[in-house]
Amino acid sequence: MSYADTVEIVVSEHAYWRAAERFPGFDTATIEEEVRRALRTGRVVTDRTRVGLHWGSDPTCLYLEGEGGRVYATRVDATNSDRVAVITVMRAKEEA
Repeated sequence: MSYADTVEIVVSEHAYWRAAERFPGFDTATIEEEVRRALRTGRVVTDRTRVGLHWGSDPTCLYLEGEGGRVYATRVDATNSDRVAVITVMRAKEEA
């Protein structure tokens, strides 16, 4: 069993709202599983430009590339590394 299978994923209210706003029709109840898939497949970076976002990375965040252009800003709990919080959901910029 991997870290991605056992880690507790906590999704903030803000992340649910942003996902619904930015991805109409997206089932926000699936955020936790999409974040888990991104962790399992190593789609995790510290530089948000690597997942199609503009500059301005937050050094306390890990950015996970979801499906459909979704990018999850997450933080590992400072007191419990077995807990990851999803802070917000962003849309990757589209290539011209």
